Formats: sequence, structure tokens, C-alpha cells
Amino acid sequence: AIDGHQQSEYLVRVARRIADRRGAPWSVVYVATGGVVDPARRERIEAATRLARRLGGDTVILRGHDIADELLACAVREGAGQLILGRTRERPIARMLGRSLTQRLLRRGMHLELTIIATPAGILASRSTSGCGIEACSMSRLRNAARASALGNSPCNNSMATSSNVA
Repeated sequence: AIDGHQQSEYLVRVARRIADRRGAPWSVVYVATGGVVDPARRERIEAATRLARRLGGDTVILRGHDIADELLACAVREGAGQLILGRTRERPIARMLGRSLTQRLLRRGMHLELTIIATPAGILASRSTSGCGIEACSMSRLRNAARASALGNSPCNNSMATSSNVA
């Protein structure tokens, strides 16, 4: 489920490349949890879903309170074998409590392959906190590194692109 953050369109492109390499259908999913969505985020969600349709993917808008539950239920309905998540920022408290989206999906979705993609924004954030000066890391290099990490092979037949702030 794309979340409307800046990496959403990037993840749509990565998911399409992975699905194309596997010859698999793919979908982009957004889970509306009932909260207020600011106009900029709403536009990013709409732009990502338009891009997905233009690239040949399906788009699904779900409504529910628990993103993990909604994603897993959708994966079962659609017969997805893989979820692609974007790693954008650390959430140490959620991770310590076992409540990050990734941890919840790992616990409940054992029948699915979870692929965590390092987004350019996530790479920048981790490098800036790990001592690598942002000046030393070009954006094109970061995109290439994130793209390369996203293109592993897997026997799954169907992919769902999701992005989230995962720990």
C-alpha cells in the first residue's frame, strides 16, 4: 500500500520492474485509515496510482484501521505471493514494541515474500545519520543502489507494491 510519501512513485516503478522480470501481474495498494490526508499527500497518492495504471498495474484502494490486516487480506484475495515495502525512516519505538508494519506483516503473513526496498530518501537519511555526508552521496548513485537492491529474483508469481515507513 503506497502511503503517499515522496517514495510512492519510485516504488511503483520498482514493483513494475520486478513484476516484469517475473512475468507476473502486479497491483499498487493504498490503505485509507480514516485520518485526514493533506492535499500534497493526496496528490502523491493520485500521481502514484495514475503511474501504476499507465505502466500496466492494477490499483486498489482499501479502507480499514489496521494497514497490515488490510494488506494481508487483500494479498489473500488477489493471490499475491509478494509484498514490496519501501524503507524510508527508522521508527525505533514501534520497532522495540514489535509494532512496525514490517514486523506485523512478518508475524502474520508467513505465506508471503516480503521485499524491503531502500528508497533514495531512506538511503539519504541513513547515510546522513551514519557519518556519510550527503554531499558525498549523489542522488543518481543512491537511486542506482536502491534499484540494484530491489531487483532480486524470487519464485513468487504475483507482486503487490507497498510503501511504508518501516523500521
